[in-house]
Amino acid sequence: LSEDMVSFFNKVQLDFIAHMDDDLNTPRASATMFELVNKAEKMCKSNEMTPDIAARMEHVLNDMNKVLGIFYTTKVYDKHGELKDGSCASSTIEITAELSELLKARAQARSDKNWARADEIRDKLAQAGFTVKDTKEGPQLVALEK
Repeated sequence: LSEDMVSFFNKVQLDFIAHMDDDLNTPRASATMFELVNKAEKMCKSNEMTPDIAARMEHVLNDMNKVLGIFYTTKVYDKHGELKDGSCASSTIEITAELSELLKARAQARSDKNWARADEIRDKLAQAGFTVKDTKEGPQLVALEK
């Protein structure tokens, strides 16, 4: 990493810590986090992003998230209830055989326009601690907060 990037990362990390130490000033800490996100976006758009910089940015963001706990991942399924390739494979949601079958059955019910059955399956998923968010990319399984 260049000296400028090392300085930038150090500044962002120190600013984040200072804001959290300032009576948990989460608005300022969040602004610092988005300073990092904005830098990443600009670097991607200008083709300046390197694997080393991306890895460091991910590391810093993960450290910030350990404090704020605002990032989450979901798994994305296609219209047949199958897990889409490359869709948040690092998610902490463990898809059991039962959940997988429920998702497939719900996808089939929706495909058949059997809304009552799809709602019934959605309710079963809720009892298991999950909700389904339907998106144009496919359904997303989201763990309900405990």
